[in-house]
Amino acid sequence: MTRVFVTTCVAFLGLAFAVAAQDIKVAQPSAYSSADLAAFHGSQNTLTNAISDAQQSTGGTVLEIRFAPLNGKPGFHTVVAKQGQVVFGRLQPPSKQVNQLATQPDWMLNWRQRTDVSLADKAKISLSQAIRTAESEAGAPAVAAGLARSASEISVHAYNVLLDQGGTTKRIAIDSNSGEVIQNPSQLANYP
Repeated sequence: MTRVFVTTCVAFLGLAFAVAAQDIKVAQPSAYSSADLAAFHGSQNTLTNAISDAQQSTGGTVLEIRFAPLNGKPGFHTVVAKQGQVVFGRLQPPSKQVNQLATQPDWMLNWRQRTDVSLADKAKISLSQAIRTAESEAGAPAVAAGLARSASEISVHAYNVLLDQGGTTKRIAIDSNSGEVIQNPSQLANYP
């Protein structure tokens, strides 16, 4: 394994990318340091454009994406579902190609990960649509987004979208079936 892979060590779904041995989760607004947010110079189309580039590059569907500077250069960690596999990668603009860091067949995923892939596949609302809704609601650009599921007995499947509001983060949850903003996102699971 390369040093880059070990350093960025992609953990699966919930956008639990471990950078410098620290888990970073979309569901936790404190996940971004002020330095990471300061490195983000995007607009309300940046994340959806990165999703489009990643999907065209890999031929798959982006399940999760996260802005993450690496060695001082802006870029995005991605999790892509493609033909029975999950591809972990990095999109480093201006390139529109995903550098694949690891690939894992669906059958090797644990039950929760397989469920997450299935939920994303069955969602009526795409990740890009959820991001656009959240950005419109907050008037701020998204820096990360991915699938979340209900932590309670209520069966809610949604996308967590993390937005940069002037150097601080705000999470908005979007129902993956209706496309509506979830008013109480605290009922959604924070992944380990």
